Amino acid sequence: MNQKLRKSGIDIIGDVPWGTHFCQFYQTKEDLMDILVPYFKAGLENNEFCMWVTSQPLEVEYAKEALRRAVSDIDTYLGKGQIEIVPYKDWYLKEGFFDSEGVLNGWAEKLSQALANSYDGVRSNGNTFWLEKKDWNNFVEYEENIDNVIASFHMMALCTYCLDRCSATEIIEVVNNHQFALIKRDGEWERIESARRNRTEKALTQSEQRARVKLESMLLPISPARKIAGLKFADIIDTRAIQSLLDDFYKFVPITMALLDLKGNVLVGVGWEEICTRFHRVHPETCKHCIESDTKLSAGVAPGEFKLYKCKNNLWDVATPIVVDGQHIGNILSGQFFFEGEIPEYELFRVQARKYGFNEEEYIAALEKVPRLSRKTIDTCMSFLTKLAHMISQLSYSNIKLTQALVERDALVNALRESEEKYRNLMETANEGIWVLEWVLDSEARTTYANEKIAEMLGCSREAMIGKSVRDFTDEEGKAIFEMNMKKRLQGINESHEFKLLRKDGLPLWALVNSKALFDKYGKFTGSISMLTDITKRKEAESRLKDAYEYLEKLVEERTSQLEEAYNFLKESETGLAEAQKMAHIGNWEWDITTDKAYWSEEMYTIFGRDPQKLAPSFNEYSNYIHPDDREDFDDSAKKAMNGKPYSITYRIVLANGEERTVHIKSEVIFDEKNIPVRIKGIVQDITERKKAEKTLVNFETARKKEIHHRIKNNLQVISSLLDLQAEKFSNREYVKDSEIMEAFRESQNRILSMALIHEELHEGREIDKLKFSSYLEKLSENLFQTYRLGNANISLSMDLEENIFFDMDTAIPLGIIVNELISNSFKHAFVERERGEIRIKLYSDKTGECKENRTGRKKEDFKTTSFVLAVSDDGVGVPESFDLENPVSLGIQLVITLVDQLEGELKLKRDSGTEFVVRFKAEEKQ
Repeated sequence: MNQKLRKSGIDIIGDVPWGTHFCQFYQTKEDLMDILVPYFKAGLENNEFCMWVTSQPLEVEYAKEALRRAVSDIDTYLGKGQIEIVPYKDWYLKEGFFDSEGVLNGWAEKLSQALANSYDGVRSNGNTFWLEKKDWNNFVEYEENIDNVIASFHMMALCTYCLDRCSATEIIEVVNNHQFALIKRDGEWERIESARRNRTEKALTQSEQRARVKLESMLLPISPARKIAGLKFADIIDTRAIQSLLDDFYKFVPITMALLDLKGNVLVGVGWEEICTRFHRVHPETCKHCIESDTKLSAGVAPGEFKLYKCKNNLWDVATPIVVDGQHIGNILSGQFFFEGEIPEYELFRVQARKYGFNEEEYIAALEKVPRLSRKTIDTCMSFLTKLAHMISQLSYSNIKLTQALVERDALVNALRESEEKYRNLMETANEGIWVLEWVLDSEARTTYANEKIAEMLGCSREAMIGKSVRDFTDEEGKAIFEMNMKKRLQGINESHEFKLLRKDGLPLWALVNSKALFDKYGKFTGSISMLTDITKRKEAESRLKDAYEYLEKLVEERTSQLEEAYNFLKESETGLAEAQKMAHIGNWEWDITTDKAYWSEEMYTIFGRDPQKLAPSFNEYSNYIHPDDREDFDDSAKKAMNGKPYSITYRIVLANGEERTVHIKSEVIFDEKNIPVRIKGIVQDITERKKAEKTLVNFETARKKEIHHRIKNNLQVISSLLDLQAEKFSNREYVKDSEIMEAFRESQNRILSMALIHEELHEGREIDKLKFSSYLEKLSENLFQTYRLGNANISLSMDLEENIFFDMDTAIPLGIIVNELISNSFKHAFVERERGEIRIKLYSDKTGECKENRTGRKKEDFKTTSFVLAVSDDGVGVPESFDLENPVSLGIQLVITLVDQLEGELKLKRDSGTEFVVRFKAEEKQ
């Protein structure tokens, strides 16, 4: 190879020979221009063909502009084709993927064209910013091939790598495949020499240990049964030792000898003739002939034999194969000679010189130096080389088997280490605390491991926990519980339990502990491992709920309004709890009405079991997912939405595999400036599992609500009894026996009992959210008559109640108190100084309102808004003319008016014959 130095244009490098292969690590566009612009400027000024393959961040036009600022006549160079600047897609990814062999052939063609156009050689750069991780290994092998062959050609290559896109391992690989690397430190460029500067240096420094390491790296991911064909020849021989052996043999028999792999790469060589090193191996075409001769013409020879043939450059070669475990992996070659007495075909070689542009006189002079050997010399030499080939085969096979055994051992060790590291990582990153105790001295369990989470939960460091007992982190009660639990571990009992610990700051830490006893291979107890989940907030919530429960118990001693507020608060809490339990399996979507195209989020594809690679469905295709029984409701809601009404409905869908799911959809329509609907967007939530859970919770919810009604009824009866006892206390006092105080006690009792009766009916009946009001009025009236009939034995009751009227609590309680107050008034005031009388109660529905939508958005007959009339009358003396319904003096009538307002009803008084109060109101009648 011509060792004449070339100007690199880069100050820190200076002049370099042909065959220089180096790299640059950059971070910015300016870093690239610092090196590439002077690099190509020097090449253009020194009669070299320049090839610049660009990628981000320095694209083609930007590269041209950068050169234009440094090279005034750059357009002239571009015009005559001395420099080509092409994007990476047109060079590295011509077919849409990286083909290393195709790219290598491309460089060979560029060199051939450059030499044919009288350029001194090729200067190139390729930016690897485009390189993806999936192509990395293939590209590294390509760079290694470049590094192996470039030394033989008039080529210079600079490869640029983005430092931010390379890992530490990848940086090492890049440096190893280049003679040196350029990197900027503190604003200055530095040159870093590679441990493998070129192929010759690598061959000379390679050792048996390095061969073993390379073998291990290749065999490690492969099973022991891997075929030898999968290995490279260079990876299984000690090239340094063989090179030394050939050097010694050459001193006695000066004949060319070499070891080659099946790709024609020369691994070890000695005695190469000038006609090959200076001419045949330099020109791309003749070099191809050499490689083809080394790989194809030498094929088909049996082990222990050799083949004599003329290479395609018309010199004699002789080869014997190297076979390892039945696989042909390389050849030992001798050659580049003529036989004694053989006259070379000079004219043939002169034609070759003219064809490939060699200096004819120098070429013929090199031809004259080719040795003339006798057949006996060749036979003696090849006898040695065939024995050497057999020795290499045997030693290589032994090395491979040994390496395989070592690799298997190391693989097992690494697998164990990786498994241990894996589980350690799991423990370190777990969201639960992990606590390992070791049983020591047959009496104590001490901490040997605690992950970061448990230390964080306890508010201390992991180091502070090591060597301590669980007793050091709990109170006296916890210590006793811990002792009991350890006795269970000793018996091999594993369990899950709640346990209270104390943080470093003294605050309690409640944890759900899952413990497992540990035993050695002899069955001896060695300790335990526990996983702890922080449930402090849950315990605090339970404590708060307990306090709230106790508070509710006390509320029954207060006024009725406070009880109602507590009940409403309880209902709101139930609603909040139900909402909090909804699953968050939600996807969002958007449909363009004009184009009938839709967008689905990823979760939408999951909910509908649709391939994410497919487009979102059109409206008609989406309709096919909807259960046939639910399509009408869905279409009705969609039509309403077009009129600007957002809709929220629940319906069923059927997936492609036949699976049925229940979803809830909320959406709204987007209108343009002309009020024309253009888009619909919304969310869909998969509530299938929630629906299943709701079914299982129905019985529990029913029992819970019954218990609530039972407890409220009992508490109200307790209040009534307390009032009764208090009244009894005053009844023996003459001055209060018939006073307003006693009357107040009795009225309060009646009001409380009217509410208690409602809860009793709800507890004893099958329905827990609705009350059959006609039955309730009958019982309420009967209780009132028992209370007031003493001294009024001839007063009768007439009831005209419509059957099957059901009200919820919000309607039933006010109505019950209204009836209580009006009947009580009749008993107290209507029949003064009369022997007989009649009280009448009438309840009926007036007319039916429109059907409302229930919570799911579907029309049902469960709820009807209905007008009702409640009339309570008597044939007594009537109310005084001075009585003003708008400004009543009586507390009872004031209460009636307030409750009617609460029902958003209307109250009228009739004085025709006795007294009649008529209440008109609307309510959702429960069916």
